[in-house]
Amino acid sequence: MTIVYIINQLRKSGPVEVLYNLVKNLHRFSVTPVIIRMMEDDTDRSITPAFKELGIEVLEFSYSFIDLELRTRWVAQSLEQLFVGRKVDLIHTHGYHPVLVASYMHLDCPKIETMHCICQEDFVSSKGKILGTYMNWRYLRHLKRLDAGVAISETGKMFYEKKLGGFSVLRIYNGVDVSKFNIREGVPQREWREKLDLPKDYIIFVVVGTVRKIKDPRTVIKAFLGLPDNIRESSLLLFLGKGNLLEECKQLAKGCPSIVFKGYTFNVDEYLKAADYAICASRSEGFGLSCVEALMTGVPVIASDIGPFREFTAGYPELQNLHFPVGRVDLLRDKMKYAFGHPIEIIAVANEIRDRFSTDRMVGNYVKLYQSLKK
Repeated sequence: MTIVYIINQLRKSGPVEVLYNLVKNLHRFSVTPVIIRMMEDDTDRSITPAFKELGIEVLEFSYSFIDLELRTRWVAQSLEQLFVGRKVDLIHTHGYHPVLVASYMHLDCPKIETMHCICQEDFVSSKGKILGTYMNWRYLRHLKRLDAGVAISETGKMFYEKKLGGFSVLRIYNGVDVSKFNIREGVPQREWREKLDLPKDYIIFVVVGTVRKIKDPRTVIKAFLGLPDNIRESSLLLFLGKGNLLEECKQLAKGCPSIVFKGYTFNVDEYLKAADYAICASRSEGFGLSCVEALMTGVPVIASDIGPFREFTAGYPELQNLHFPVGRVDLLRDKMKYAFGHPIEIIAVANEIRDRFSTDRMVGNYVKLYQSLKK
């Protein structure tokens, strides 16, 4: 079975990491993946070489945003020509432009999309009200032309079922590499801190993800700055990621040496193993990969009270107690203050989370879907 995956970029991000974990394991099911990367990668975030090292065929293009937005049919026709005389069993898209392009392709095979976000919220947050609303309308309109959609949380599934009427929407949770994100057995926290040159005796909070509005980094910084002096001066707040709010956040944190911006890192798992708590303050998520990665590593998460995060902590009162309402600086500050004096042991939780959100389970569910759709 040959499956063509269409994506804008292969850059370090949650959706791309999930795609990597998926295609890395398909050989066990006699599935041959081919990846179409439609745009150039951001140079400091590219992980295209990692896909190539797997021996996967990656077809690289340099289409512009204008090409993909305004010349969509032309792009679709150009990509179709790549597969003349070549059997394609299924097209699997990841994202807004891939859906638009795939909807105009006339290859005789099923097409599915993994919906990595709540489009109505994410597009408006990242592109502004006018462009974001237009993109949301166009995405949903073209999504209906595909054969099925995969939501990555129950929250996402309910959203898309409501928006798309009779369109087939399934739920497959994202999978995390359990060999990488695991409890720090055998290597104590202090050794990870030594390796990363982090203070040994501080309480360390880690925030993983793009520094942009929908992740709400400003609320995290304001909450940290509002902590009592004795707590703030004995703590460290680490941001792992970049984004369009990075400079604004640096200015907001100016004068506080306990807030550190590390930029993009390829060893997030090591920082989690050195941390006491992770913070996920998102206003909206399709899934919340960084939250699951932290829990798998045995790190409790102070998380905004949104649907996907509630799914992860369901049945775990000690974690549910760490939720706070979206955007509430005062209540996030209180949760951080509480965390300072109340370490939480979640090894049992981490083991259960690993079973629920493993790469093996995700891959198995996608292969079942592929086989059910194959003509």
